[in-house]
Amino acid sequence: MRFYTMNTKKPKFPIVIKRGSCAVKIYRDQKPQGTYFRVAYHLGGKRQRLNFCDLEAATNEAKAKASQLSRGDDGRALRETANGSRSGAKCRKNQRYPRATS
Repeated sequence: MRFYTMNTKKPKFPIVIKRGSCAVKIYRDQKPQGTYFRVAYHLGGKRQRLNFCDLEAATNEAKAKASQLSRGDDGRALRETANGSRSGAKCRKNQRYPRATS
């Protein structure tokens, strides 16, 4: 249980983390089992949600996701390189096409 003094404010939800034009929201949800925090953002036209049990971990993840989304890095390139293939931009830039001879 966290106690708030006069100098610290109790956070109001949803908390919005912005980087550039991207916004990631943190929601608090209370269940009989306890309180958990939900990080929500949009990726590829779909809403993505991640659950955390403490606010600090949710805030750190929200900041990381907001930075990642503002850079335009949606994570697909990381998965492609992890599988052994190259990212699409590098392949297209370095690929050579044979010239047609008539």
